[in-house]
Parts: sequence; structure tokens; C-alpha cells
Amino acid sequence: MALLGKRFDYPEILRRPTSEILERFRAGGPSLILLWWAFMLSGLLLIAGAVLLGQVLGFGDIVPVATTIGVLAGLVQMLGLLRWVYVVPALARGYADPALGPEQREMHVVAFRALHQYLGVGVGEHLGYLFTGIRSVLIGGCDPGNGAAHLAGVARGRHRCRAGALARPSSWAQTKSGVGVSQEPRSRSSTSRGPSGCSRWVSR
Repeated sequence: MALLGKRFDYPEILRRPTSEILERFRAGGPSLILLWWAFMLSGLLLIAGAVLLGQVLGFGDIVPVATTIGVLAGLVQMLGLLRWVYVVPALARGYADPALGPEQREMHVVAFRALHQYLGVGVGEHLGYLFTGIRSVLIGGCDPGNGAAHLAGVARGRHRCRAGALARPSSWAQTKSGVGVSQEPRSRSSTSRGPSGCSRWVSR
């Protein structure tokens, strides 16, 4: 965002005439398109944050709905920014073509304005802010105790799995040497306790 502001005067440039926007975009060259591509990928951070927060809260109650809406917020933001990567470059090149007449240039201006209103204002901003607001309300209504309990359960499962992994080599050594090992067969519950604890933690 800061780099776009420095290179392209974004978002203030959107208040200027369309002809100036297209000319400055074309003057920016491939490096400016790359900046817009990187800015578009920032929507992936919103998606990852929504999913990780859902995992912390335990995916109970309305958390799956809030997570889905958070993912949609990131997707619509990326969709709105994609026009700067795939559509606006073609419009800027066509607008600068000296063989075009005034009417054809005006068609490029109209196409840019339509895409800006639909993908930029309608999809990227309106739907993006709407989904983000709904997600915030839903997350605010979740019980924070569920997230704390889920994290505590994950920590206990990880501790049990670590303890089982450390205990198994010593038991194997005792079995091989015959020291301290009872000749009676082990019960099913004692032999399956360690692995089942790990499997329960992994499945969460």
C-alpha cells in the first residue's frame, strides 16, 4: 500500500480524471503491475487470519459461519484488485495507441469507469467491508471460553504425545535387556494408551 502510494499516488489518484489514471498507469510499466499483484495477494492474509482464528476458537457454535464469511471477505478483495493486474494494463495500452480516434479513447475511459465502479467500489469495497463487519459481529458474539478450552486441550494433547514419545525408547530398551519387565502379558488398555492419546490430539 505504501509503495503504491509512492509510485502511483494511490488511492488519491482515483479522484483524478480517468485519462490521467490510464496514462500514469502505463508509465509505471511492469513494475507497477507487479506491485498491484503483490497488493492483491494481501487478501490471502485475511483468509489465513480468518481460518487460524476459527481454529483457535474451536470451530464450534457460529465460528464456522464467521470463518466462511471471513474467507469471502478476503476473496472479494482479491477479486476487486485483480482488475489492476489483468484489465487496466490493456485499457492503458489501448488508450495510449496513437491510431485511435477520440471516440475510441472515450470507450476505453467508459470501460475503466464501469470496471472501477463494479469491481472496485461494488465488489472490493462494499462486499469486502460488509463481510468483514458481519464476521466481526459474529466473532464478538462467540464465547471466548471455548477458544481457551480448545487451546488448553491442544496443549495437553501435545504434552501427552511428547511424553509418550520419550517413554517408548526406554521401554524398548528394557524389553530388549529383560530388566524390569514383567513376564505377564500387558493389558490392552496399557499398551494402547500412548498412541491413542496422540491420535486424539492429531485428529483435533
